[in-house]
Amino acid sequence: METVTSQHSPGSATLRGIRVAIARAPDEAHTPGPLLQELGAEVVYYPCEEIAPPPDVETLDQAVRDAAEGAFDWLVLNTASAAIMLAQRLEALGLPEDALAGVQVAAQGANTRLAAREMLHVDVDRVPETDTPEELVAAMQPLAGARILWPRAATLKMPIDRALEAAGATVVTVVACHDRLGQGGDEVPVMLWEGKVDAITFTSANNVRHFARRLRYEGGDLAMLDHVCVACIEPITAAMAQSYGLHVDVVPAEHTLDGLVSALAGYFRRVGV
Repeated sequence: METVTSQHSPGSATLRGIRVAIARAPDEAHTPGPLLQELGAEVVYYPCEEIAPPPDVETLDQAVRDAAEGAFDWLVLNTASAAIMLAQRLEALGLPEDALAGVQVAAQGANTRLAAREMLHVDVDRVPETDTPEELVAAMQPLAGARILWPRAATLKMPIDRALEAAGATVVTVVACHDRLGQGGDEVPVMLWEGKVDAITFTSANNVRHFARRLRYEGGDLAMLDHVCVACIEPITAAMAQSYGLHVDVVPAEHTLDGLVSALAGYFRRVGV
């Protein structure tokens, strides 16, 4: 499997006649849909994840209040869902949108970084190269005596807190959200079966996982993507796609939505579609 890293000027690019599937809902933040449509692509949506507040929202709210009051040195975000839920809780508590701007932020993944900046109005200080706890700790050093808030998804199994504590930090872990299987959207499994999808975009490792889960739940198979261009926003996402047996055709040099769309247009220009 070969990963093609590409970056093109969108001014000379086009995606007319190309149908692109997005494994998210059209009203979700941080999707490449509008940018794809600007280049003439036909965009279809396949929502694969829904997020909901945790049952114990009081614990999350107290952690958000503490963070806004300066109780933590670091905020660790490893999913965009956690950033979105924090933004919702800030609003519910009547706190300013940028109430967490004084906290250092470490974000795993390009989509998480985008969500943190746009939803929480924070500067992301550290972005690990991979999604492992060890890489996160290395990116955040020194950590001795640091106070860290880690709002995690309920289903996340990664032992980030233990890795941070081993480096000398004090970690407060709270459940920020529950992930549920998405529903609705366009008939993407049927389109894949009929060979009527030209490309699919993934903007996070979780995006890949939830797509595979929903597709299989609805009777599909990842082999249906064998002849589809798979475009991933960054190497972390591409590695997850490859771990599911998907070939990855596009990874942009610039790990942004603009970079992803530009690289996708460049791919189709090269293959002559």
